[in-house]
Amino acid sequence: MPVRVEQTGQLGPVVAAPSGVFVIDTKAYRGRVELIDRGSFLRPSPRLHVDGWDRSDLVASSARGSCSAAEAAGHGVDPVEVMAVLCFVGSRWAMPASHVGVGAGSSPSSKRVLASHGLDSAIDAAGGYPYFIQAIGKQVWDHARVTPISLEDVQVGLAEARREVDDGLYRSRWERATPAQRDLLRALAELGGEGPATVADIAKAMGKARGSDISVARTELIRKGLTYPPERGLLAFTVPGMHEFILRQA
Repeated sequence: MPVRVEQTGQLGPVVAAPSGVFVIDTKAYRGRVELIDRGSFLRPSPRLHVDGWDRSDLVASSARGSCSAAEAAGHGVDPVEVMAVLCFVGSRWAMPASHVGVGAGSSPSSKRVLASHGLDSAIDAAGGYPYFIQAIGKQVWDHARVTPISLEDVQVGLAEARREVDDGLYRSRWERATPAQRDLLRALAELGGEGPATVADIAKAMGKARGSDISVARTELIRKGLTYPPERGLLAFTVPGMHEFILRQA
């Protein structure tokens, strides 16, 4: 079944299956197809490149096609999952697999509505940290079965997301620290929380007479990327929420 995309006038085939509706956008491009992350670990920004050129616009174009299909499929029937598929013909793949997924956003009929109080709870828990937002969104989506997604669904998803982030992000950092370094991290968590604490106060909380008494542990933690000095005489965690994880280990 062809679907017309109003913005471009292009036509694309649609495949209906028990798992959903797939809008296929075929591109006869030559060259290497690859995903390149132009962001950072904390703020990933994957981009679609074809033959050395940034062609992330193709993802948006395919998404418009899936929206058109969603509108066509939504008349008089229950909402269905509509997914955009980019198919490259005659291209070389940088990935070892023969396909790769590129997120293009949900179509209107494939969205699950999140109740406002549940949304507020999820946003507060994420604290603006992209890694948390992804983990929370995935877990809430996986555990919710109906729409609107309730506060109870969000709470279940938050608990699972916390375990995922603990195991995938925090625990490996915590285990890289020596016992002496963990004492410093625990003092920093109790004093500074999400913000920084003075080296002098950290040393005092650890029962040390001077800040220089913890200089070796402090230097090693900075080298390992667990902490950083935002200003002279201050120390803070590099990853948001690390202090909460440490306090849960007590």
